[in-house]
Amino acid sequence: MSAGVMGARTADLRQLRAFSILAQELHFGRAATRLAITQPALSQLVRELEARVGVPLLERTTRRVSLTPAGIGFLADIDDILHRLQSAVDRARDSHGLSTERLRVGAGLFTTFSMLPGLLKRFRQRYPQVKVEVEILGSAEIVRAIERGDLDIGLLRPPAEPGRLHVETLVEEGFLAVMPDDHPLGRRRRLLLADLAAQEVLRLSRPDLRDAFNAVDRQLEDAGLTLDQCTTTHSTLNALALVSATGGISIVPAWASAGQWGGLTFRKVEDLTATIDLAIAWSADRRDAMIFNFAEAAARSIASIQPPR
Repeated sequence: MSAGVMGARTADLRQLRAFSILAQELHFGRAATRLAITQPALSQLVRELEARVGVPLLERTTRRVSLTPAGIGFLADIDDILHRLQSAVDRARDSHGLSTERLRVGAGLFTTFSMLPGLLKRFRQRYPQVKVEVEILGSAEIVRAIERGDLDIGLLRPPAEPGRLHVETLVEEGFLAVMPDDHPLGRRRRLLLADLAAQEVLRLSRPDLRDAFNAVDRQLEDAGLTLDQCTTTHSTLNALALVSATGGISIVPAWASAGQWGGLTFRKVEDLTATIDLAIAWSADRRDAMIFNFAEAAARSIASIQPPR
């Protein structure tokens, strides 16, 4: 077994939580404040974690902090671990009679880089007595968890068949081209689909979001791109990592530009008109006031966000 794998197993929870918060803030000062530690202590935790994992997870300059391709994938994995651990702690407290009013929220990873931080801040300020538990899951997983009663509400890509869910669209989101900072197309004043026809394009495809991504594919084909010669991935984070590693181009939902990804640039393709919805959903049988309050806060948060361009 490699030293990197062995090292990752010895990472402690303080290091994982420190990295998760820093990846959300991308600012050592703000992350240290949230963690209630000093900036040097935070830097030490991150350095220790990188040493144990065996690869750089962050790129640091005097002007910004960004995630490396390895850091992008690592973030998705450890956030799942941390949320599962918190759920276990909460269940133990509940069994001991220490429960509080709580709202269980499922959220797609894409929301953590755009609307989720502001939404949680807004909701907690207005309803401080409510404990909000967030699980980062795929949209299909959120639907199943709501149907099982494991989640109260979810921020997700709307399902093709809502079933017993009440689904409200919050916003229509466009797509952007992502490429390395030094890619020749990144220097053009205007970018059109025809400009991508001769490029190596990494396709992003999601079976559960077939309509939206099929619309992108149709526009790429109409522009002269041969789709069967393209590499395909089913994860936006994987697409970003592969673009960084290969020097190619991908078409990704616009939320991705809200993060700070070292070495990548995002460009609007002027004649790419496909969109994808962000929605909020809950069981149609539920009439809880907290669910409606959270949905209202989500709508207000979306309205206050300037869409990426």
